[in-house]
This record gives sequence, C-alpha cells and structure tokens, in this order.
Amino acid sequence: MRLHALPYFLEFESVWQELDVSENFIVTLPAHGLSSVRVRRLRLSRNAVRRVSVTAFSGLAVVTVLDLSHNQISHLAPGVFAPLANLRTLTLCYNRLADVGPQVFHALSHLYDLDLQVSVAQNTVFLSF
Repeated sequence: MRLHALPYFLEFESVWQELDVSENFIVTLPAHGLSSVRVRRLRLSRNAVRRVSVTAFSGLAVVTVLDLSHNQISHLAPGVFAPLANLRTLTLCYNRLADVGPQVFHALSHLYDLDLQVSVAQNTVFLSF
C-alpha cells in the first residue's frame, strides 16, 4: 500500500483477527495512534518505524500477537507495552535496540514468546531484569 503513516480509518466496531500493515514506509507510531484498533494480531514488520510513542498502544487490550520486526526502533520507553494486557507473542527482532530495561516488559504477565534476535553485524542487545 506504500503507507507513510497509519491509516486514519482504523476504527473498528468489532474485533478483527488480524491487521497487517507490514512492508510499508511507516516511520512513527504516534501517541494514541492505534487506540481505536480492535484486532487480535497486529503486524507492523518491515516498515521504517524509528519511534514508538509511550501511548501508541493505548486501548489495544485484545492484541495477543504484535510483530514490530525489521524496523529501526532503537529505544522503547518503560511501560510502552503496558496497555497490551493479553499480549502473548512479541516480535522485536532485527531492530536497532541497544539497551532494554525490565520496565519495558513489566506489565506483560501473559507474554509467552519474546523475539529479540539481532543480526550478526549489529551489537549485542543488553537486557536487564
């Protein structure tokens, strides 16, 4: 679709199974930018996301799978994933994350699968728990 931003029409009355906006040119996930999206699996991989607002995922309590892989995210604010109360799978591989603190994942009590794989050329990701 060659999207450069999240579509303005992402207001769903019912819960959708999946929304895939992968392989676009989305650079930022703005504050409350996804608050009206009611979807179980959200795929935002292979974009150009650099910045994820701390409130980008507000209102996304039904999401169980979130794929942010293959972006350019270098920092995640503490609590950024807190609204995702039912998240079970989080894919963050192949980003530019350098230091990830425990506050980032603290509220994810249902998280079962976390992928932070990095490329061989990239430095090691440091996790502190």
